[in-house]
Amino acid sequence: MLIYFRKDSLPPPPIGTIITITVQPQPITNSGNPGSFDYKRYCLFHGITHQVYLTPENFVADSGQHLTALQKLVENTRAFVLKQIRKYINTEPALGLAEALLVGYKDDLDKNLVQSYTNTGVVHIIAISGLHLGLIYWLLQIICQPLYKKKKTRWLAPLIVLSGLWIFSLVAGAQASVLRSALMFSCLVLGNWMGRKSSMLNSLALSATILVCADPFCLWDPGFQLSYAAVLSLILFMRRVYHALYFPNKITDYIWQLAAVSIAAQILTTPVSLYIFHQFPVWFLITNIVAVPLSSIIVLGEILLLIVSFSTTISVFTGKMLIHLIEWMNGWIRQVEALPLSLWTGILISLPQMVLLYAIIFQIRMAADNRSAWFIKTALVSTCLFFILRCLSFIEKQQQHAILIYSIPKKTAMEFISGRTASYYGDSSLLTDPAMQNFNFRPAHTFYRIREFKVHDSLSNQELIRFAGKKIFHFAGFVPDSLPPQTDFCIISGNTRFRPMAFTQKPAWLITDPTVPFKTTDYWKKWADSLQIPFHSVSRNGAFVVNLN
Repeated sequence: MLIYFRKDSLPPPPIGTIITITVQPQPITNSGNPGSFDYKRYCLFHGITHQVYLTPENFVADSGQHLTALQKLVENTRAFVLKQIRKYINTEPALGLAEALLVGYKDDLDKNLVQSYTNTGVVHIIAISGLHLGLIYWLLQIICQPLYKKKKTRWLAPLIVLSGLWIFSLVAGAQASVLRSALMFSCLVLGNWMGRKSSMLNSLALSATILVCADPFCLWDPGFQLSYAAVLSLILFMRRVYHALYFPNKITDYIWQLAAVSIAAQILTTPVSLYIFHQFPVWFLITNIVAVPLSSIIVLGEILLLIVSFSTTISVFTGKMLIHLIEWMNGWIRQVEALPLSLWTGILISLPQMVLLYAIIFQIRMAADNRSAWFIKTALVSTCLFFILRCLSFIEKQQQHAILIYSIPKKTAMEFISGRTASYYGDSSLLTDPAMQNFNFRPAHTFYRIREFKVHDSLSNQELIRFAGKKIFHFAGFVPDSLPPQTDFCIISGNTRFRPMAFTQKPAWLITDPTVPFKTTDYWKKWADSLQIPFHSVSRNGAFVVNLN
């Protein structure tokens, strides 16, 4: 289960503490808002089904920590690393980014900064992944180079490299992205130790097989999909992209090599990224050219900071240099984000369209490898099918009519969708909150392909809305003496006192929005059930969505 502690209460108990709770955990539910992230399924695939909110009066913690020797070593190491980082990198938001880059600790990260990294296509450098493991692998290989030269100590080198990789992975929180990279590098190390020629494709396939056998649900994890798509894309396309242009100047060639890596990684990650996140960072190339090498330097600098932590003078100097580098990188990210058309949003593709995009990519690659006209023809057929499906989707959305009552805690928000136009009724404060818009409205507008958004005046205590031949009656605060004749949808808001006897007309549907208290909602449900009126509680059952086509 997920446990939430009240912010103004005492700090949560340390890891390894056994707590006894006195409240009933609640099942995890989805908001039900169209296009929103399926959080319930995500938690279920990670073995989490319930959640609970605790105050100091709701739980009792024992006095001991129940950790194994390995867990204690990992936690102590992690605590030491965070202590040193906080001691010498003591400015925000540099501290939060420094913690995330080295050990994957994200509690101190600035949310707006993370959004900027996401919008510019470099959020992958914040997550501990192959980039970080590659640096650790490179450092360990340099350290163990003398051991490879002597026959008696040659066996010790891979043991040190593997130990270093996995200790770092555990200290970094053993996240899925770092475990994938650790497994792949482990396959490379073991292959070299056994004298077998390393194959990146085989190592990639073996690491994926081990992870899927250990946890089959990881196949539905976007991080798993994007991580393996990126590595596979580098293996298949990096050389072709790099050799497409030749620069005799070494500096220009190095810059082009960085660009080629970004372009190659984007080829296979773009379809799945569009399918899941519905957006594309237009300026990802110029962002990655600066951010990737700079973040690598910062990670190496943080490792140096830990090594020289015995000397206060050197540590202070190193910390100041790291702060400047992090601030420079953050400034670059924000500048790119401010560029026009930096983020292409609202892209909606279906699963068949994503499959067709991958078919087009591989057909073009096969055509280039085999110089065959047949693959060119199949690529053209796949492209035509892709655009046909998109056209059909746009035609379908152009003819749609739907009623949507959002599931936003303690807020009233309704939209009436006609074609690609949405008319909004509800709390105006939601429209000025960027977080609310990104989390609730943008996914729904992408799902319905909304092009025009109209905002109406705030809802009155009683209001009759006519839409697509339907009557929608909304009231709040008190129950009206009667409903309009032939009301199709009756929507209740606020702490409306239960008084159904006043209704002279029965509505076809009765809906309570998230502002209605649970106790009042239960009264309305009992009354609706007794008269066999369809009832929907947005608070309990998620968003109310009706397609009127």
